[in-house]
Amino acid sequence: MRDDDESLAFLLSGQRLSNADHDAILERVLPPTRDRRRLRWLHAGEAMLAAGVLATLVVLFEPHRATPPAGFVAKGVASAVELRANCADRASGVCKRGDALVFEVNGAASGGWLAAFAEAPSGERIWYFPTASGHLSIVPPNDGHFLVKEVARLGAEHSPGKYRAHLYLLDSPVDRAALLKGSVPAQAETVLTFEVTL
Repeated sequence: MRDDDESLAFLLSGQRLSNADHDAILERVLPPTRDRRRLRWLHAGEAMLAAGVLATLVVLFEPHRATPPAGFVAKGVASAVELRANCADRASGVCKRGDALVFEVNGAASGGWLAAFAEAPSGERIWYFPTASGHLSIVPPNDGHFLVKEVARLGAEHSPGKYRAHLYLLDSPVDRAALLKGSVPAQAETVLTFEVTL
């Protein structure tokens, strides 16, 4: 009767030994109690060593979790001021000919002047600010997020393809030639990529 109960319990447990059966087998196999205690310490030491090795491997090989920015990819001078550009009512990084390119500034506590141009796939430079007459868009002092009132309309000069937009927040107004020389100090400078489609 006991054998039938044990067999049934063994099958119902997913063919795993019960604790009592496990202990009974250990009693028959392991050396006397004093040696068994020493063996337990050895097993505990091995378990701690394995856990330490595993923790070290997790720390060494855990990938760095960096969240890439959505949309335009920015490169430039490290600054607390953020410069962005996006076409209104479009997915980030995508524009169509005729769209308005909207500029955003974040954290410009002392304000400044916005300068911007794009490099076309052909290598041609398309200026947004300063304009041909030398006009730059003014950014008033603002610790938070500011939407620049003036936009750049993407006209026929924007053929389909990928563009690199260069954005600058300047301390004082400059002309195009001075900006291209790179000698003008900027509070922030960013390069963004976007694609123009028909």
